[in-house]
Amino acid sequence: MAKHIISMEYCGSEEKNSSRFAFSMLHLFFSNGIINYNGLLVQTKELKSEVVTMDKKEQIKIIQEDFKNAQSILTAIGDETRQVILMVLMESDCKTGMRVGEITEKTHLSRPAVSHQLKILKDIGIVRMREEGTKNYYYINVSEKLNILKKLVLDIEDLVKEL
Repeated sequence: MAKHIISMEYCGSEEKNSSRFAFSMLHLFFSNGIINYNGLLVQTKELKSEVVTMDKKEQIKIIQEDFKNAQSILTAIGDETRQVILMVLMESDCKTGMRVGEITEKTHLSRPAVSHQLKILKDIGIVRMREEGTKNYYYINVSEKLNILKKLVLDIEDLVKEL
C-alpha cells in the first residue's frame, strides 16, 4: 500500500489554544484507516507525526514578511504620544472604553491632539470605537493587530534559539 503525506504549517492563535508550529511543518504519514480533519475524511491505518525544521533562509524570509505585515503597527505604536494614549486605554474596560474627554484628562493632551492620535490608531486597527448614541467610546483591539506583533516576536525568538 502506498503511503500518503499531508503537510500543513500552522502559526497558532488564541482560538486554537495558542498551539504553535512556527518554522516547522507537521507531516502526517499514514496507510490505512479513517481520520477526520476539519470535516475532511481521510483513510488511514497508522498515524505518526514528525516535525521538520525549516532552514535559516526560509525562517528569515518569513521574518521579513512578518516585519512587512507589522510595519504600520510598529510605526503607530512607536510614537510616544500614542503610547501614552494606549497606556490610558489599557486602564479601561474593553467593554466600556473611554471617551476623548476622559483620555484628555488622563493624558493632559489637548482634545484635538487626542482625537488625531486616536484616528491614527483606529485607522491602523489597534484601537476600535464603539458608538452609544452620540457618544464615542475608544478601546484597544487586542486580537488581530496585536497577534501580528506576537507572531513577529515569536518567529524571531525561534530563529535566535537555533543559533
